[in-house]
Amino acid sequence: MLNKGTLFHGRYRIIEPVGSGGMADVYKAEDQKENRIVAIKVLKRELSREADCVRRFQQEGKAASSLNNENIVSVYDVGHTGETYYIVMEFVDGITLKEYIRRKGLLSPKETMAIASQICVGLRAAHAKHIIHRDVKPQNMILSRNGKVKVADFGIARAMSEETRTLTQNTMGSVHYISPEQAKGQICDERSDIYSLGVVMYEMITGRVPFDKETSVAVALAHMNEAMVPPSRLNPECPIALEQIIFRSTQKSRDRRYLNCTEMLQDLKIAVQNPDYDFEKQEQASLADGHTHQFTNSEVSQLRNAASKEARAAAFRGETLAQNTPVTRGTAQRPAADNAKAANTQRKSAGGTGSGIGEKTAFDHSLSAIGVMVGLVCLAMAIYIISTLSGCRDRRPPKPTGSGGYTESTETSPVITTEETPDPLETATVETVESEHFDPKVDTVVPNVLGLPFADAVEALRAADLEYITSSTFRYSDIYPSGTIMNQNIPEGTIVRKYSSIVLSISLGTDKFEIRDFTGVSLDAFREEFNKFSSIIQVTYQGVYSDSVLPNTIVSTNPD
Repeated sequence: MLNKGTLFHGRYRIIEPVGSGGMADVYKAEDQKENRIVAIKVLKRELSREADCVRRFQQEGKAASSLNNENIVSVYDVGHTGETYYIVMEFVDGITLKEYIRRKGLLSPKETMAIASQICVGLRAAHAKHIIHRDVKPQNMILSRNGKVKVADFGIARAMSEETRTLTQNTMGSVHYISPEQAKGQICDERSDIYSLGVVMYEMITGRVPFDKETSVAVALAHMNEAMVPPSRLNPECPIALEQIIFRSTQKSRDRRYLNCTEMLQDLKIAVQNPDYDFEKQEQASLADGHTHQFTNSEVSQLRNAASKEARAAAFRGETLAQNTPVTRGTAQRPAADNAKAANTQRKSAGGTGSGIGEKTAFDHSLSAIGVMVGLVCLAMAIYIISTLSGCRDRRPPKPTGSGGYTESTETSPVITTEETPDPLETATVETVESEHFDPKVDTVVPNVLGLPFADAVEALRAADLEYITSSTFRYSDIYPSGTIMNQNIPEGTIVRKYSSIVLSISLGTDKFEIRDFTGVSLDAFREEFNKFSSIIQVTYQGVYSDSVLPNTIVSTNPD
């Protein structure tokens, strides 16, 4: 630890410690040479002898120092003195996004999109330098006092040209925000960061992560296999446009996500202006109107496979199809002139100019034409179905106009540039970042509602000027009786803004009970009592003869 007043490296006067993590301690200091306040991140001494920790620490400094963007924490210097490794970076006066979500419970749609847009701009700048962050999470996003959002901690970032697989547990990234391919140890790219950003957006708008299991392995498996609960079910205020952006960002297959941050920003701009905008419906209408569709690599592969099957089928019918026809993005058919030229070449190679052995009969031509038409119809239907069902389209929905109407976009594929004209949404600030001091006019303290009946919990929250959201997950509990609150997402005593929403989980009561004596009880009465436990107890019935018990009544149970 560095003491207050210490002159570090002959240049940086330590003002105070500001934080400590698993790998490093962070200090606020004055750069006496540049006359500015900086943050110094110092690798913990016990880790300075571990080569992997030193490599990771230096990787962070190397990755961030090459980036120059107002939405990324700037790095000024990276070095070491003896066995003390350090990074000197921009000092950001603020709190992490994780702490901000914890204080507020959940964020409004407008604030969610404003913060996500700034993160997206920062990630886009990193991707433009071919750097993948690989650990996008609220803990690594800092909200400054002036409303800027800054991306920090490139500790496990990798260049896209380097090996970007997840090889060890230390470089896995935070499991609650990890992309499926990262959890599988596959190669990561910019779409992996987009997935993690989608999860962060999910947490901002709902106040919870989409998958929260008992073990890290269970969470990782959920990211690979389970569907997310729609955000609108947890927060009815989540608009359809924002929900669709979150869902497209968090598709299991990366080919179904946004291709890059520029695409995601375009949709965020539309959603801010029109939260009720339905991207899926507009895209289907665009396809129905015959607008140009740009195929993704996944769709091209599917079309090639379909074309290969059609070629084999045509060979059995005696047809000759042109081989190795290229399929390009945005091209759905071959020009008629090329088809005519190919047909003419085919006739010449057969040894005839219009008649003779090499020429087919009229009947053969008719059969061939019918086969080709059927094949084209099938191919067109396949293209339409793939385009409609797939989430990996390069969408170009109509863009909002100043009058509130919509005009058709004429944009081409997005081009990432490092120098851009500032956009109002991308440069938006978060105006609701509260001060560290409790203000009774706008702040309140979260009460303890654990164990209270639902109605009493709601009354206690409203008395504290708070709102509530009921969790979609109901669980059994041996501690909390049925119908009482078994969990609140923000603990008692936390200072939050008034009218923030607290997520409440309701207990189903215990799933354990004592089996009473059912001898002589009618079968119908027994079934009625056990129906409510059908999801956890399987009952098998066995008919027996008895001289002492009436028909259709219980003779005995096992266990008794």
